[in-house]
Amino acid sequence: MFDEQRYFAPGDRFRSFATPFGRAGILVCEDIWHLSSAYILSLEGVDMIICPSSSPGRGITTDERLGTAESYALVCRTYAQFLTTFFLYCNRVGFEDGANFWGGSMVIGPNGDIIAQQQDADEALVLAHIDLADVRRERLANPLLPSTSFAESGMSVPASLSEPVFPPLQINPELVRKILVGFIQNEVRKVGFERVVLGLSGGVDSSLVATLAAEALGPKNVLGVIMPYRTSDPKSMSDALQVVRQLGIEHLEVDITPQIDAYFARFLDADPRRRGNKMARERKSIEYDQSSAFRALVIGTSNKTELLLGYGTIYGDMASAINPIGDLYKTQVWQLADAVGVPTAIVQKAPSADLWSGQSDETELGFQYRMIDQLLYYLVDRRYSVDELKGQGFDQAFITEIVRRVRENQYKRRLPLIAKLSSRTIDREFRYPRDWGR
Repeated sequence: MFDEQRYFAPGDRFRSFATPFGRAGILVCEDIWHLSSAYILSLEGVDMIICPSSSPGRGITTDERLGTAESYALVCRTYAQFLTTFFLYCNRVGFEDGANFWGGSMVIGPNGDIIAQQQDADEALVLAHIDLADVRRERLANPLLPSTSFAESGMSVPASLSEPVFPPLQINPELVRKILVGFIQNEVRKVGFERVVLGLSGGVDSSLVATLAAEALGPKNVLGVIMPYRTSDPKSMSDALQVVRQLGIEHLEVDITPQIDAYFARFLDADPRRRGNKMARERKSIEYDQSSAFRALVIGTSNKTELLLGYGTIYGDMASAINPIGDLYKTQVWQLADAVGVPTAIVQKAPSADLWSGQSDETELGFQYRMIDQLLYYLVDRRYSVDELKGQGFDQAFITEIVRRVRENQYKRRLPLIAKLSSRTIDREFRYPRDWGR
């Protein structure tokens, strides 16, 4: 995705062509983000611009549609009205390699009005009757602007960084739920499975994933493994069992105390971090063993905040076959969990990995998730510089620490780096997607 140069050579011209139903031009997907491309076709007198697209959905907002769906609709309608031409936009539907393609195909008239539109996320054949005379009438009423200048074209320019943005991190829970349920169904079944296994800690992340998985695959196809250690908070166990009962999912309890204590009997000087990492990897090894017994995929429960900060154990809690919440910040996880019915006591309790007695996420991180998420939103999603972050009022020490964590933990977010020797190295030239051929 976004790697077209591996397969296509760049062209050097746009040309329209005659059809039995009018003169047409084609722009492919991201071509429409360049006004000059559409403008060149319009100068050749096209009656319609056709845009086949595989644009993945991004931008979960409080609106009814994905951010990219709204953006493409705005661009397409603007082109149709400004260039006085019919605009036929056909976008892919479905999932591939974790990305969701939201559809939203539409036929737009030369006045910018949508004539017909596909319902979001559903495959459909969009039919519309168009009258090419509308193009002539519209051009008489609204002649094509003579200048190719972007400033004079009526197209919007990028928003200033100082302009207010939508309330940070607010989501449309129903929209996000629908996307993630579809993601789980598609990604599990396309590789030949029907079931998932997850570690159920009694925290909000695993409770949310269990809820989404139960809706996607059915409760009997979800196995929650509860794995306490002797110092674990008993409330974690009771919260996990509450989720099991509420959802009706399968569950298994495995006490990890014997194997953890047997190992550290040889390493009495191990600090809490070493012990915590060992527990996380022990739990994950149990999940993978149970995935074999249950014939299931291991589904992940790490959120975007944890992944960016590296606040997790590589090959421990960060390991999984698929991860439905890895693009949701912690504060967004809370919103979604509350909306889908995760018990309120779980949503509202202080975040803790429960790796040792009294352990607290926010105490260990040194900052509150709500502040971290807001900074990460500007840093990662909006790509603000350090100076721009300071301009938003963030403390320099806070910025420095979060940026350091994101940078230094990059190794946790990628596959092991392979030394290149051949002409076809895995993860370089040999980069087929995980679901290649399906």
